[in-house]
Amino acid sequence: MSTANLPDGYRYEGGYVGLELPQLKIAPEIEVDGEKLVAKPEFHLSIFSVKKYAPILAEKLGVTLEEAEEKILEESNHLLIEMPISISRFKDEVRVAEKRDKKTVIIMCETSGAEEFFAGMRKALDLEIPTQPFHVTLYTRPNGLGIGLASAQEVADQTRLLTGDELEQVKLAINFNSLKTF
Repeated sequence: MSTANLPDGYRYEGGYVGLELPQLKIAPEIEVDGEKLVAKPEFHLSIFSVKKYAPILAEKLGVTLEEAEEKILEESNHLLIEMPISISRFKDEVRVAEKRDKKTVIIMCETSGAEEFFAGMRKALDLEIPTQPFHVTLYTRPNGLGIGLASAQEVADQTRLLTGDELEQVKLAINFNSLKTF
């Protein structure tokens, strides 16, 4: 995999371009659906799913997967320098995501700069790429594996909204009223 030359504060890991976030002060574990989930050791905002779009771009351009990945990372670097993405606020929308052996608790957020970034990526790559809904994964199963959610459809299919007592317990555990934006 590439060691992308992204601007400070951004990273390329696990097939995603992401924004590194400071450690959030949340409870070390919570229980959801009768299952113990643990706080992530680090927090980030996934911005762009390279692993999802590199194969499409490789086929379109007739290049290798690695070349397509490099092109996406170059464009990401250029656009993030011009249009940095940041979290403008955490939404009062906490969800549980589940896929195969993975289970997570995520909080949805609004961002600044994302629409411009995605418009730039669509133009640079000449691909139909929806602006993804943004979230931060707070808790996972002890295996630490997150779940990529690159579209509104994936959020709808793979998550459920926490409500009532469940929501209040998680909001208390994450100190929701004190969450800061980055």
